[in-house]
Amino acid sequence: MPFKKRIKAFENTIVIWEIKETIEELKELLDDKTIETLIKNKYPNEKRQREQLIVHIILKRIFGEGIRVMHRASGAPYLKYFDGTEENSQISISHSNKSIAVAISKYPVGIDIEEIDRNQLELIDKY
Repeated sequence: MPFKKRIKAFENTIVIWEIKETIEELKELLDDKTIETLIKNKYPNEKRQREQLIVHIILKRIFGEGIRVMHRASGAPYLKYFDGTEENSQISISHSNKSIAVAISKYPVGIDIEEIDRNQLELIDKY
Protein backbone atom coordinates (compact mmCIF):
# COMPACT_ATOMS: atom_id res chain seq x y z
CA MET A 1 0.00 0.00 0.00
CA PRO A 2 1.67 3.22 -1.11
CA PHE A 3 1.36 5.51 1.87
CA LYS A 4 3.88 8.18 1.03
CA LYS A 5 3.66 9.34 4.60
CA ARG A 6 1.59 8.89 7.74
CA ILE A 7 1.94 11.57 10.37
CA LYS A 8 0.43 11.07 13.80
CA ALA A 9 0.67 13.81 16.40
CA PHE A 10 -1.49 14.14 19.50
CA GLU A 11 -5.05 13.34 18.35
CA ASN A 12 -4.35 14.15 14.69
CA THR A 13 -3.53 11.87 11.77
CA ILE A 14 -2.47 12.88 8.27
CA VAL A 15 -2.07 10.27 5.54
CA ILE A 16 -0.60 11.00 2.12
CA TRP A 17 -1.13 8.35 -0.56
CA GLU A 18 0.58 8.22 -3.93
CA ILE A 19 -1.96 7.12 -6.56
CA LYS A 20 -0.53 4.21 -8.57
CA GLU A 21 -3.10 1.41 -8.35
CA THR A 22 -5.80 0.42 -10.78
CA ILE A 23 -9.43 0.45 -9.69
CA GLU A 24 -9.38 -3.35 -9.49
CA GLU A 25 -6.31 -3.33 -7.21
CA LEU A 26 -8.00 -0.76 -4.96
CA LYS A 27 -11.21 -2.80 -4.78
CA GLU A 28 -9.15 -5.77 -3.68
CA LEU A 29 -7.45 -3.68 -0.97
CA LEU A 30 -10.76 -2.24 0.25
CA ASP A 31 -12.65 -5.57 0.14
CA ASP A 32 -16.03 -3.95 0.86
CA LYS A 33 -18.72 -4.48 -1.79
CA THR A 34 -21.12 -2.02 -0.14
CA ILE A 35 -18.67 0.89 -0.39
CA GLU A 36 -17.57 -0.17 -3.90
CA THR A 37 -21.18 -0.08 -5.09
CA LEU A 38 -21.88 3.30 -3.46
CA ILE A 39 -18.78 4.78 -5.10
CA LYS A 40 -19.51 3.30 -8.53
CA ASN A 41 -23.09 4.59 -8.47
CA LYS A 42 -22.16 8.08 -7.25
CA TYR A 43 -19.03 8.68 -9.37
CA PRO A 44 -19.14 7.65 -13.04
CA ASN A 45 -15.64 9.07 -13.61
CA GLU A 46 -12.88 6.47 -13.00
CA LYS A 47 -10.46 9.04 -11.58
CA ARG A 48 -13.02 10.05 -8.94
CA GLN A 49 -13.79 6.38 -8.22
CA ARG A 50 -10.08 5.71 -7.64
CA GLU A 51 -9.81 8.71 -5.30
CA GLN A 52 -12.86 7.64 -3.30
CA LEU A 53 -11.66 4.04 -3.02
CA ILE A 54 -8.31 5.26 -1.64
CA VAL A 55 -10.00 7.49 0.93
CA HIS A 56 -12.11 4.56 2.13
CA ILE A 57 -9.08 2.26 2.31
CA ILE A 58 -7.36 4.85 4.50
CA LEU A 59 -10.44 5.14 6.74
CA LYS A 60 -10.73 1.37 7.04
CA ARG A 61 -7.09 1.19 8.16
CA ILE A 62 -7.66 3.89 10.78
CA PHE A 63 -11.20 3.13 12.05
CA GLY A 64 -11.88 -0.44 10.97
CA GLU A 65 -14.97 -1.72 9.16
CA GLY A 66 -18.29 0.00 8.63
CA ILE A 67 -17.42 3.67 8.21
CA ARG A 68 -17.97 5.92 5.22
CA VAL A 69 -17.61 9.52 4.13
CA MET A 70 -20.81 11.53 3.94
CA HIS A 71 -21.29 15.18 2.98
CA ARG A 72 -23.30 17.87 4.72
CA ALA A 73 -25.49 20.29 2.75
CA SER A 74 -22.52 22.70 2.76
CA GLY A 75 -20.38 20.03 1.04
CA ALA A 76 -18.22 19.47 4.14
CA PRO A 77 -17.29 15.81 4.62
CA TYR A 78 -18.00 13.89 7.82
CA LEU A 79 -17.70 10.28 8.93
CA LYS A 80 -20.66 8.04 9.60
CA TYR A 81 -20.86 4.40 10.63
CA PHE A 82 -23.26 2.07 8.83
CA ASP A 83 -25.31 1.83 12.05
CA GLY A 84 -26.11 5.55 11.65
CA THR A 85 -23.86 6.99 14.35
CA GLU A 86 -21.39 9.73 13.48
CA GLU A 87 -17.69 9.41 14.25
CA ASN A 88 -16.56 12.14 16.62
CA SER A 89 -13.67 13.14 14.35
CA GLN A 90 -13.27 15.93 11.83
CA ILE A 91 -12.00 15.02 8.36
CA SER A 92 -10.50 16.93 5.47
CA ILE A 93 -9.65 15.41 2.09
CA SER A 94 -7.56 16.83 -0.74
CA HIS A 95 -6.45 15.25 -4.00
CA SER A 96 -4.18 16.17 -6.88
CA ASN A 97 -3.34 14.26 -10.03
CA LYS A 98 -0.82 12.05 -8.25
CA SER A 99 -1.66 12.07 -4.53
CA ILE A 100 -4.40 12.11 -1.93
CA ALA A 101 -4.13 13.64 1.54
CA VAL A 102 -6.52 12.86 4.39
CA ALA A 103 -6.42 14.71 7.71
CA ILE A 104 -8.39 13.43 10.70
CA SER A 105 -8.63 15.25 14.01
CA LYS A 106 -10.81 15.68 17.08
CA TYR A 107 -10.70 19.39 16.20
CA PRO A 108 -11.68 21.32 13.04
CA VAL A 109 -9.08 20.50 10.40
CA GLY A 110 -8.24 21.40 6.83
CA ILE A 111 -5.67 20.09 4.37
CA ASP A 112 -4.63 20.87 0.81
CA ILE A 113 -2.17 19.01 -1.38
CA GLU A 114 -0.58 20.34 -4.55
CA GLU A 115 1.91 18.75 -6.92
CA ILE A 116 5.09 20.68 -7.56
CA ASP A 117 5.05 20.19 -11.29
CA ARG A 118 5.03 23.72 -12.60
CA ASN A 119 6.66 27.00 -11.79
CA GLN A 120 4.63 28.22 -8.82
CA LEU A 121 6.27 31.64 -9.02
CA GLU A 122 4.33 32.30 -12.23
CA LEU A 123 1.15 32.33 -10.15
CA ILE A 124 2.24 35.04 -7.68
CA ASP A 125 0.82 37.91 -9.74
CA LYS A 126 -2.60 36.24 -9.77
CA TYR A 127 -2.81 36.57 -5.99
